[in-house]
Amino acid sequence: MKLAWGQIKERDMEQIEIIDIKSREVLKKTWSNFIFSHHWEVHNDFFDSWMANHPRRTGEAYLNQYLEAKFINNNPVPKGVSFTELKEFFQSLHEIERH
Repeated sequence: MKLAWGQIKERDMEQIEIIDIKSREVLKKTWSNFIFSHHWEVHNDFFDSWMANHPRRTGEAYLNQYLEAKFINNNPVPKGVSFTELKEFFQSLHEIERH
């Protein structure tokens, strides 16, 4: 994975989001070869993550907020639903993008 990622100094604008229940200190040590400076976040709950709050548009949402100062509303993945309902949720997002 490190070979594919490349050198940290070449990824100085990359933001890493780690979803894990381990401590921040342990995760920083574990992922140090992938983290540039302070460009990382830790969430111990998937539903608190950027990925869960901006599905299919995670990178775009992050760039809009932190580089463009264009704050957008969350569109969170629904909690406590069936796989069928999750599939319908993601299919609706995909349909919007196709048009």
